[in-house]
Amino acid sequence: MFAGIADDIDHARTVLHVARALTLNGQAAETVSELAAIEQAVHDYGSVGYPADLCSVLGEVHAALGDTAEADRRYGEAIDYYTAAVIDRRADQPTARTTKRSERHDTTHHEQGKADHRGGPSHDGH
Repeated sequence: MFAGIADDIDHARTVLHVARALTLNGQAAETVSELAAIEQAVHDYGSVGYPADLCSVLGEVHAALGDTAEADRRYGEAIDYYTAAVIDRRADQPTARTTKRSERHDTTHHEQGKADHRGGPSHDGH
């Protein structure tokens, strides 16, 4: 269906968008094989967001097809992936307290350095 897109992840993203549109248009059955075909590429890409999006779309597809058990399973997977992405992102972010402490240290150090250059007291007592 989308053979003209060379990049695997761009191809996968396009498939996800088209699958969602087709599902909303009542054509969910047409998306199942295309979504299955991109599943490995999505997982191989290394970003938690893409598998989360895939599972979310698969949940929508299966819900539209009346397979509530599979829809629930896929929605659960999507939630797990999205939650992991949020936790990973938060772990990479400095906290407000850490940032303020770092800013205070930088300002204090900078002001001390200015005093040293103006002939003010130095750190070594000279």
